[in-house]
Amino acid sequence: MNTIIKTILPVILLTLLFSSCEKDKENEETDNSASIAGGWTITKYDGQVLQSPAFGTLRADATSENTGTCSFVVSFNGTNNNKENDSFTLSDSNTKVSFTKTDGDINTLGGGGTWTINTLDEHNLKITSQYGLILEMTK
Repeated sequence: MNTIIKTILPVILLTLLFSSCEKDKENEETDNSASIAGGWTITKYDGQVLQSPAFGTLRADATSENTGTCSFVVSFNGTNNNKENDSFTLSDSNTKVSFTKTDGDINTLGGGGTWTINTLDEHNLKITSQYGLILEMTK
């Protein structure tokens, strides 16, 4: 009887340990609480890597849980800076974002319709416009 308890007890403890680890992993993967707020560096514009002197930035500031304002700057030659200011609204559990242009000389974000957020975590943001333009960014 004592041998059976010594054999079964470690199996039960290991089962509990593995099942609790699996639940934590599931919670990590389904965390949609990340926000687009912050300073982003555009690494790819429509599939093309932005290399110096070209650059791009997106500075987004949240005004509520799912709205905010942003400043978008892109330069393909390092000299001519194209700028756009927008307000934005996140929807569908942070899987969609819509931009409304408020100022600037380009209309990249505001003209992109509803953007799909393909990747969003604390270090990476990848969005695709409803017309297929893809922007990849890092913090």
